[in-house]
Amino acid sequence: MLSTVQHDFPKEAPEVQMFFPWGDMRHAAHHDDLTNLANRRCLKTHLRSPAMLAGIARGVVGVLVIDIDNLKEVNARFGHGAGDVAICHVADTLRAQSGSDDLVGRTGGDEFTVICTRTDRAGLHRHAEAVRAAACRPFRWKDRTLHVGACIGTCLGRGASDAGEDMIQRAEMALGISKARGRGRVVHYTDDMGRAQRRRQQLAQDLEDALRTDQFEVHLQPQLRLSDDVITGCEALIRWRHPRRGLLCPSAFMEMADQMGLMADLDRVSMTKALDALRALHKAGFDRLTMSINVSAAMLADPGYPDLLARAVKSRGLRPDCVCVEVLETTILDGSGPDVETAIQRLKGFGMRVALDDFGTGYAGIAHMASLEVDAIKLDRSMIARLDHDARSRVIVRGIIRLCRQLQMTVVAEGVETIMQMAMLRRAGCPVIQGFGLARPMPPAALPDWLAEPEGISLLAR
Repeated sequence: MLSTVQHDFPKEAPEVQMFFPWGDMRHAAHHDDLTNLANRRCLKTHLRSPAMLAGIARGVVGVLVIDIDNLKEVNARFGHGAGDVAICHVADTLRAQSGSDDLVGRTGGDEFTVICTRTDRAGLHRHAEAVRAAACRPFRWKDRTLHVGACIGTCLGRGASDAGEDMIQRAEMALGISKARGRGRVVHYTDDMGRAQRRRQQLAQDLEDALRTDQFEVHLQPQLRLSDDVITGCEALIRWRHPRRGLLCPSAFMEMADQMGLMADLDRVSMTKALDALRALHKAGFDRLTMSINVSAAMLADPGYPDLLARAVKSRGLRPDCVCVEVLETTILDGSGPDVETAIQRLKGFGMRVALDDFGTGYAGIAHMASLEVDAIKLDRSMIARLDHDARSRVIVRGIIRLCRQLQMTVVAEGVETIMQMAMLRRAGCPVIQGFGLARPMPPAALPDWLAEPEGISLLAR
């Protein structure tokens, strides 16, 4: 196979010329074995050359970072031999679409980089679109016709202070957004992406600091039993007391925590603080209250979690039946179904209750109500929000409540905010509700006063 496209570098960049005439060992050190394209080391050397630095300063050098779509599927279905052919197909496409002064490299298993010269943003985009279209063309492997595609991130140099490796990082950032939006897309780096990335990096650092310095707390949202309008328990909801941004709800940090693998750590913090709050409430005279705590898929997959929770409950002198563990409906579908079922069985064996949370948002639905021995389901707020204006939703909710009654399962309706929702749920025989119409989540220290005040429970509950 031929080398990369030929280059006509100016004499002031002799360090880039070295990988053509100086022997096999020098060539191998700067090229990919499979495609004979430049490797990452070669690309970095090229970008540091005086010619490239001058081009970057003038804003006429750009970078494409290309990721092959479907390569994992090709490898899985047809083997790595077919995958190698797909990689070479894309490599040949990049050679054919690149100019004589461009440098094409393979920088990862399914990732390529092209350094483009004498270009502008419009030219860079045209180049990327041409590559994307060509990569989608079918190719032959043995007696089969295969297809792959390409997601592409682009970045244009923008001044003397710019560095080539920074350009590659920005193009990779744009590539990540391209892949997130779907296959076969071209995305150009913008300053907004950079600012968003810096915010994500800051958030990641802040999360690590928050766990180390105990910045998390739980707020409690009361739950009302409709048969006699009695507060029977609370759900513990984690909050982050950020030193600069104030009190943050989970939507502000949970996605990042999941990406960082911190969900189990947050679960431990939430569990500890929720059980401490329940013990304090019982000591204050509210000894019939229960506590619902949320558990992530990461924590539930830990075989030691049921024992950990059981020890934490016992060490505080709490009854196991005062604790309800809420498992997201979508957790059942994350590939660890048997592990979830085992964890639920063990939790119930310790005397704790288990609820299926956010019921109605995933694909598990009614089929898992029988297979999983849960004690309750929590109707998602999206279902409750439609009760005011959607007759079909009212029929569905009433049907679920009746079915759960027959299965001897409790129903908790989340997100109850209006009198009409409350009235419909009361008529349907819904056992328990929670939501802003009853009370917003509050710090544990505020709950005893709220419970003690005759006006504590809102008019919605009357």
